[in-house]
Amino acid sequence: MEEPVKLMATWTTTVLDSGRMLLIKVSMEPGMVRAEVKGLLDRIGSKAPPKGFRAGKVAESVLRRIHGKRVLSETRTDLVAKSYEAAVVEAAKKYGFDPKTAPAPTGVKFSEEAGLSYEVLVTGLSLSVATAGAPDVVVDLRKKES
Repeated sequence: MEEPVKLMATWTTTVLDSGRMLLIKVSMEPGMVRAEVKGLLDRIGSKAPPKGFRAGKVAESVLRRIHGKRVLSETRTDLVAKSYEAAVVEAAKKYGFDPKTAPAPTGVKFSEEAGLSYEVLVTGLSLSVATAGAPDVVVDLRKKES
């Protein structure tokens, strides 16, 4: 049995304009995106197989043909939401601003081949910490099961 792929996002923060702006760049590896897409396709094939197929016995190519666009859209939305929340909350703790003031992500690039990447530019800050190029932060986005 294959080991599950951890859902990890990486981001960097850069202070700009003498502490008035903060640029957060978020990325996720293509393998993680593919694993999430495959996981959702597997769940669909197990819980709601197409007519004429037994649960869990549907070829991935069939599921992709029927549900491909919707699965990619749902996966993109889910991964952006999870990674955005984690990155902005962590940056807010580090730099002392209200995470609710962060704008929506821009320049979102998403595909199974390229992974996920986007930027968030938080403006209107007066940061006392002027550390440029803070180290990458990597975080597991899956909820811990107890």
